Amino acid sequence: MSAVAAAAERAAAFLARLPTRQGLLARARLGAPDPGDAALRATLVQRCTREVRPDGSVGASLLATAWTALELMDLGVAATEQPTARLVAWLLAQQGRPGGFDGTLGESGPLAHEIGTLPGGFFAPAAPDQRVAPLTLPTGKTFRAEAAARFAASALALRAVLRAGLGPREQVRLHLQSFQRLGRHFRAWEPGFFAPDVIACAVAPLAVAGTQWRETLLPLVTFVAGHQGADGEWPHAELFHVLEGLLLADAPDARAAVARAVPALLARQKGDGSFGGPAREERAWIGWQALELAARR
Repeated sequence: MSAVAAAAERAAAFLARLPTRQGLLARARLGAPDPGDAALRATLVQRCTREVRPDGSVGASLLATAWTALELMDLGVAATEQPTARLVAWLLAQQGRPGGFDGTLGESGPLAHEIGTLPGGFFAPAAPDQRVAPLTLPTGKTFRAEAAARFAASALALRAVLRAGLGPREQVRLHLQSFQRLGRHFRAWEPGFFAPDVIACAVAPLAVAGTQWRETLLPLVTFVAGHQGADGEWPHAELFHVLEGLLLADAPDARAAVARAVPALLARQKGDGSFGGPAREERAWIGWQALELAARR
């Protein structure tokens, strides 16, 4: 067995033991469901449902609401069913409100002037005078700059409503068009106006936006893949955050970059098959998918 296949097997064994959403997804993908998985799925759905407030949010948090909606859809609760429908409706109500990223929030300089007014459609994670950062994504990546945190939260909310099949909505299309406009200004892979981790946030929603947005997605994937280091890492970016988007993109450059990330994954993998750090179970799910893809190439 190759080192990659062995690492994928260790990650699969770790996930297969988990009584969590990640464990359910892994066992289903392995074709080896546990006899208790139906009951576990029901328990996890109930747990998510209990977190939903009467207004349809989870803690009045854009990030938590979007992630809970994505989790429920992973668990088989369709966007038209409750409570997913309530969560998505609350997300949509935050779109276009004051406090959303607009390309200049908290920033100044020649690039902000060059970009000008974006089409719009961003989700507001908080009022303009309320601080959002630091904001930590489910992958464990933390954004400490205010503009970056608002951008990341909006990107996750966009991914949730697109997953719910709401791509044709006018405000959703405007958000995607804003990403399209911004993509023309992603030039440097270094800390700055658009830091690498911020750029990577745009990959996942574009990946689930449908075929009409592939012309926007593919150059972005090529740009991200082109800045991967020889060790499989991305300078100035968090490995699992970048891999999550590339796995969803399912494009040739994305698959090649995921395969090149193997040395970084092998270096991080623990004896139990996980990868340590924050968001341990979510990173195990991402890492296993990446190793499995690399093992098949």
